[in-house]
Amino acid sequence: MITTRQAITSQYYPAQLWSVAPTDQQQTLVCDNSAKLLGQTLTPHDLAVTWYNLEASTIGIDQVRELQTRLSYSSGSRRFVCILFADHLTQQAQHALLKLLEEPPAQTQLVLVSSKPHLLLATIRSRCSEQLLQFTGKKLAQPDTVDQYVRWKKLTISEAIGVAEAYKKKEVALPTVETLITCLRNELRHVTNREQLQTLLRDIDHCLVALEQLEQNVHCQLVIEALLFRLSRHASQ
Repeated sequence: MITTRQAITSQYYPAQLWSVAPTDQQQTLVCDNSAKLLGQTLTPHDLAVTWYNLEASTIGIDQVRELQTRLSYSSGSRRFVCILFADHLTQQAQHALLKLLEEPPAQTQLVLVSSKPHLLLATIRSRCSEQLLQFTGKKLAQPDTVDQYVRWKKLTISEAIGVAEAYKKKEVALPTVETLITCLRNELRHVTNREQLQTLLRDIDHCLVALEQLEQNVHCQLVIEALLFRLSRHASQ
């Protein structure tokens, strides 16, 4: 389990999830951003890296089990596992991967890359440090959603109901919540006040609940309305 103190920085997460624009060059994208995000420059032929799904095909449970077996052997140095097109994981494969994330092998950093992160289980995403990359794949995007978050926390009940009306469609609500989660997790790195840290962690949990509900096709407007109530403390916590 990730503790409050550990949650401050992504290095304590068993995996990173990189949300990217649609591209068939995900391996190149990982290599281009590895030094900044992983603290080590990776190359396509790096012996410290195991690449999965270069061909962008379906990833089944047998492949995840093979990965589990491979990682069961200890490593004397840091190793990386990069799963490209992670949204191609089947539901069974995702559940098997979740077990791996719950008990991550030592000296191992997993990187999931996806242009459709909403297709991954919310429980997988909650165990990952999420990074949102720009379309070029060269630089990290810094989504300017902090102001929106601050405004949402100050909404009255009637204002929250009004704002939620703009999120009747899943294609609008889902990316909004995804971006907010990424933004709040990035904010964790800059917070030193314990009370502010606890507030951010609580609000991230609220967003993850909303994300899971949206993925389960619960009424979008009602999900966002409930999220706004929780963020503005108009609902029981």
